[in-house]
Amino acid sequence: MKFKTVLLSLALFMFISPNADSQHYENTAQLAKTEQWRALLHINMQTEGSALESYVDDASFFLATDGSINPENELIATIAALKVQDDIQCRFPARTLFLLDNIEGLVKEVEPFICQEYLDWRTKLNTSKVVLVFASAQLNSPSSMYGHTFLRFDPDNVEQGSTYLSYALNFGATVTEGETGFLYAAKGLTGGYPGNFSANPYFEKIKEYNRLENRDLWEYELNLTQEEIDTMLAHVWELQGINFEYFFFDENCSFRLLELLDVARPGLYLAKNFPVTAMPLDTVRVVQESDLIIKTNYRPSILTELKAQLAMLNDEESELALALSQDIEVLNSAQFLKLGKEQQQAVVDSAYRYLRYQNTFNGRPKETTRRSFLLLRRLNV
Repeated sequence: MKFKTVLLSLALFMFISPNADSQHYENTAQLAKTEQWRALLHINMQTEGSALESYVDDASFFLATDGSINPENELIATIAALKVQDDIQCRFPARTLFLLDNIEGLVKEVEPFICQEYLDWRTKLNTSKVVLVFASAQLNSPSSMYGHTFLRFDPDNVEQGSTYLSYALNFGATVTEGETGFLYAAKGLTGGYPGNFSANPYFEKIKEYNRLENRDLWEYELNLTQEEIDTMLAHVWELQGINFEYFFFDENCSFRLLELLDVARPGLYLAKNFPVTAMPLDTVRVVQESDLIIKTNYRPSILTELKAQLAMLNDEESELALALSQDIEVLNSAQFLKLGKEQQQAVVDSAYRYLRYQNTFNGRPKETTRRSFLLLRRLNV
């Protein structure tokens, strides 16, 4: 028998039959050397022997006292804990599934345990698709001057084209309030900040990047299977509240996401491509080269949309659009009325987009909101 997490309507742990690909290892030393176990511990894949070390900078992530540098001892400690501590299954669901799947007979020694908090979390996410998201550069932020990447988890019951119920998984530095400028840059370059994973509704990320910071988003749907997605999510649960060292140019958002993909699909070796630096665009490139991308969607920022709209206007029409954004009565002016119908629509659309852009920074003043509403109504005539 093989132990797996299956999120059915009852969302319980249950036994299912083993598959043909199941492989059992004769000893812990052999199993501890596998890529998946090392990926679960975030061991640097470039190291061997006495140089082995985990990227995780948090003692609470390990059960063995030397678990961060000794994958075999951590494996032995995890097996021992599984036999006597029910909560280990809840704390480390990905490790649990990996060990029960690969050590023959272990399943008979481990009592199945219902981890309600974990199962509730999985039910809330209800993930059937994983999307890699690239946010364009923000030049006034050292940590984002080369862009930013994060993952989006899409539920299987989401409406076509809607991501309102999706969640974004982000890895970022935990910055002390008030630290900016040189100190912020210096600590970010030298690993002075802890890095953590966090999950938030995707619409909040759209608001943050797409609207407030005017950053374009590229969304790349990945061809992960449901089993691979389940493995990734089980490991993400293990990383809640766990600290890593954060560096702007190597152990950053991009590198951590590649590690998650290596956990989901052993054999990709994505993180090994970046022994020195890991830039967000390079992350997208290596994911694409690994044939993981099946669909791409571009989500322009409000500013990008505004620039594209204004580029279609001549100088006179651009001036009219600006005037119209400030005074709705321009709709009745001779200069506006002499335009053709399509030109009028383009001017109104540009004025409306400009007001939306302004509202991003100025709140929603009553008069601006009124003009915006009237322009929108005019567009729909």
